Amino acid sequence: VRDACGAGSAGRIAYAMALDGLFFAGPDRAHDRLRTPRVAILAQAIVAGGLVLALRRFPSLLDYTTFAILLAAMASTSALYVLRSRRPELPRPYRAWGYPLVPAAYFLANAAIAGALLYGRPLECAVALGVTATGIPFLFVFSRRERRWRPGSPDAGGDPR
Repeated sequence: VRDACGAGSAGRIAYAMALDGLFFAGPDRAHDRLRTPRVAILAQAIVAGGLVLALRRFPSLLDYTTFAILLAAMASTSALYVLRSRRPELPRPYRAWGYPLVPAAYFLANAAIAGALLYGRPLECAVALGVTATGIPFLFVFSRRERRWRPGSPDAGGDPR
C-alpha cells in the first residue's frame, strides 16, 4: 500500500520542494540524527492513510495511482513540446529519441490507457483528478513566489522564505 500511494518517494519530493521554497515550510525539516525528512514523510503517510480509508481496496488504490501516473506522464510529455517551441535556444543535454514521433506515440498510448481507466474505473479516476486539482491553487501561489525570488526576474524581491 505504501508504494501504491506514493509514500515511498512523495515525502522526499515535498521535502525537496520545501527546501527550494516551492512548498510550505515544515516539510523541509529533517530528523537530527537520521537526516530523513520526517515531517514530509509523516504528512505523506497521513495522506496515504486517507486514501486507504477512502478507496478501501488495493485494486482501487492501484487504479488511482496508475491514473495519476498516466496524467503525470502525459503532462511531462506535453511539457517537452511546449518547452521546445517556447524556448528553442535552451541547450539540450539530452535529446528525446525519435522526437517528435516517439514522444507523441508515448503520449497517445498513455492517453488511451487513461481513457480506458476513466471508462472502467470512474471513481478512482475522479479521486485522482480531484486530488490533482487541489494542487492547482498552490501551483499559482508557489510559482509566483518562485518568480519573485529568482534573480533577474522582473518582480525580483528577495528570498521567498
